[in-house]
Order: sequence, then structure tokens, then C-alpha cells
Amino acid sequence: MTDLVAGVSDLLQAFRHAQALLFGTFALLFLTAVLRFALWAVFGVLLGEYFSSLAATAVSLGLALAPALGGGLEYLGGSLVSGLLAAHTPYGQVGDAFRQVGDALYYLQFLPF
Repeated sequence: MTDLVAGVSDLLQAFRHAQALLFGTFALLFLTAVLRFALWAVFGVLLGEYFSSLAATAVSLGLALAPALGGGLEYLGGSLVSGLLAAHTPYGQVGDAFRQVGDALYYLQFLPF
């Protein structure tokens, strides 16, 4: 009888160990899934912030360069090109054409894209 009780006790203890191992495995899988989700969420937020920052930098760079580029084209049209082409075209027409291009490039910064 004592052997039967010891055998049942060993069987119950083995069952408890298997149950604990199974519970630990599922807990580890659940924690791994939660950690993976959290890492992807953080990575997604950081990646989104990076691309948002990159886009904001590109927009601010464009906003900074548009007046300079427009002013440079206006200067180029007003002095150099008009001076070179003054023998063939009136000064005002070439200067006005490049001034309009410069103004168009300047006002590109206000477009909503």
C-alpha cells in the first residue's frame, strides 16, 4: 500500500512539475509576444519621428533655400544675363523674365505640399 501511495505521490509531483513547466512556457511566450509588440511599437514611433523630422528638415531647408534661390535668379537675370543679352533684347524683358522665375520659386514655399 505504501508503494501505491508513493507512486501516486510521485505521479502527482511529476504532474505538478509538468504543469509548472507548461505554465512557464506559455508565460515566456506571452511575455515574448508582449515585448516584441512593445519593441515594434517603439520602433514604429521612433521611425515615424525620424521620417517626420526628416520631412520637416527638408521643408525648412526648402523654405530657407527658396528665397535665396529666387533672389539669386533675380540677381542673375537682373545683372549678368541681361547685360550679356542686352545687345539682342531689351534689358527689361530679360530681367523681368528671370525676376518672375525667381518670384515663382520664392512663392513655392507657400504651397501646401
